[in-house]
Amino acid sequence: MSNNKFHASENEWEFNYTGSIQEFKIPYSGKYKIEIYGAQGGSTSVESGGQGGSTILNVALLKDKNLFIEKYKKVL
Repeated sequence: MSNNKFHASENEWEFNYTGSIQEFKIPYSGKYKIEIYGAQGGSTSVESGGQGGSTILNVALLKDKNLFIEKYKKVL
């Protein structure tokens, strides 16, 4: 597992694709808003790819606990 491979801007963190699970240590207890976005699907000569999906979570997290992030590059 890679440790904290993310881009931080004040109280916002962006996790990029690394090919492995990323571990993020919660810096403080409180409410967090987690936004997840999926990429647009690939197109073929017959059909165009999907729009991609998204979801938003509002969760309470505790300081010093770990959050594990796993991003997939491609799903078949």
